[in-house]
Order: sequence, then C-alpha cells, then structure tokens
Amino acid sequence: MNLRYRVGVAAPLPTGVVAEIERRFGAVRITQGRPATVHGNVMDQAALRGLLTLLWDANADVVSVRIRPDRDRDEQ
Repeated sequence: MNLRYRVGVAAPLPTGVVAEIERRFGAVRITQGRPATVHGNVMDQAALRGLLTLLWDANADVVSVRIRPDRDRDEQ
C-alpha cells in the first residue's frame, strides 16, 4: 500500500538532505519554514522508517509525522 506522509522538522533542511530524500523517494514537496515540512509518498512503513532514519542522520529534529493511505496511487 502506498502511503502519503507529512513530516515536520524543527528547522529548514540542508540542500544535500533534500536531494537525498528526492533520490531515494522520488518527487517530494518541501516547505521551508518553522517547522519545515516534507510531503510525499512512501511504499510502506519500512520506507517511512528509512526516511526518518535519513532525517535522524542529518540531525533534523522531527516534530510531527502524519500518514494516510494514498488511495489514488493504489488504484493505478
């Protein structure tokens, strides 16, 4: 099942981290601000954990995680 996620981090993400997120997870939308927010899709919870680990390794302070099924992508 594809999942849509929104992860809030306490500070803007460095460009290199954004590039790595896009390399691993495809197109994402990132709003820079306080909190910065990463919006995108992951295949499953293991992939979401990979994203959270990437943010952990970048010393990003995760302040929120929202997840919901992406029903439109499941039907394709």
